[in-house]
Amino acid sequence: MENKKIKSFERGKSRALHILAKTSKTENELRQKLIKNEYSEQVIDKIIMFLKEYGYINDFEYASNYVECRKNHKSFMQMRMALRLKGVGTSIIEEVLENKKEDQSELIKSIAEKKIKNIDKVDRNTMNKVYKFIYSKGFKSNEIITVLKELEGNIK
Repeated sequence: MENKKIKSFERGKSRALHILAKTSKTENELRQKLIKNEYSEQVIDKIIMFLKEYGYINDFEYASNYVECRKNHKSFMQMRMALRLKGVGTSIIEEVLENKKEDQSELIKSIAEKKIKNIDKVDRNTMNKVYKFIYSKGFKSNEIITVLKELEGNIK
């Protein structure tokens, strides 16, 4: 195990830039890829510092772009969990979500309409199923209820 070749900073920097050329990554994602390629912790730390210094990796920007691209398709809860899995810090996630805080009722409405569209009879039981489905996606209960009441009024 000790015989593992210690890879140099220049080679690691080149590898990291190659990875980032394809798609942006969080600091944690890039760190994991470099660990997988058997770079030492000291070399990885140097590479990460270099990339941060020149703006190649920035978790705040990554999180902002992630939320901006997905805000019309995912709940804030889903985005929060995905960013945590990517290794973005909780404080960064909360700051980004606070800055992008918008009413998600239009997204909830479009999801509910898709669910209701193919149903002949819309009753209380159907609306409960739609509520549970949307709630499972991480939307807030009060927002879902408001939208479903509005939709129920339009259907009747």
